Amino acid sequence: MQDEHPNHSESQFSCGQLVLDLDAKTVKMANELVAVTPLEFNLLAYLMHHQTRPVPVDELLNAVWGCLDGGTSNQVICTVKRLRKKLRLNENTPQYLCTQRGFGFRLCEPDKLPPTERGMKTS
Repeated sequence: MQDEHPNHSESQFSCGQLVLDLDAKTVKMANELVAVTPLEFNLLAYLMHHQTRPVPVDELLNAVWGCLDGGTSNQVICTVKRLRKKLRLNENTPQYLCTQRGFGFRLCEPDKLPPTERGMKTS
């Protein structure tokens, strides 16, 4: 399978000012360490690895939560909401976790969204 993420080394993924280190299990935004739970880390890692496309909630439930059935979209929505707050260092920090209605969640640099996707919900 070809990697879907163009900005990574073997242990680090990046998206703008957001950097995730798989080996160190750390997340940094604008060079500041962000404290995340293991679940939030795994969710962010999955979205970073697949940032070329929106990831459906059922795919996230399966891949991140390990739910083959019985998981709810609320689990994903609540975790994304908490992660968005943690990644927002201040009011000037752009939001990287976007909701693409009907398709799922996507990790993207706000400045690099195509014009048709700039209206994606981020809260």
